[in-house]
Amino acid sequence: MAGWPVWFTALLTVAYLGVYYIWDTTNSQKNQFRQEERGAVDERTTFPYFKYGKIHSPKTIPTKRGNSILCDGWYGKARKIHYTCDLFFAVSWGLITGFKSPFPWFYSVFFAGMIIHRARRDIEKCRKTYGEAWTEYEKRVPYLFIPVSALLPVSSWRHEVTTLQGVY
Repeated sequence: MAGWPVWFTALLTVAYLGVYYIWDTTNSQKNQFRQEERGAVDERTTFPYFKYGKIHSPKTIPTKRGNSILCDGWYGKARKIHYTCDLFFAVSWGLITGFKSPFPWFYSVFFAGMIIHRARRDIEKCRKTYGEAWTEYEKRVPYLFIPVSALLPVSSWRHEVTTLQGVY
């Protein structure tokens, strides 16, 4: 792995597995929620199956369209946490190659720009589609990519950090 020390390779592997768990359960929570909302639930039987992939009686925000916005589980921590995981995967694929050539990093840089732009488009679309319900979701879940309050336990920082939520 590009001459990295064993401890770094091990750390990156453990981090990758942890982020994979978050990514998988985040997407499972969203899919299960949408299936339940439509009344057609297919139990996931594929490998790997993580128990946290399903939330029983999740917290939601009703919309004027008749559906709901999930604001529980991972989506209760950050609105686009699955994009954070995708970005971590892209960066880690660049990291395993090292820095001797810029070419392996093309995907990471391209993906970062693409996912940030996509998040902005998603948010604009959701604001138009869900209106007040989306505004309520942004209030309940102020973090976009990373639940910063878990990283910054000092409560006085929360306001300063959340005011940056419009900066992507």
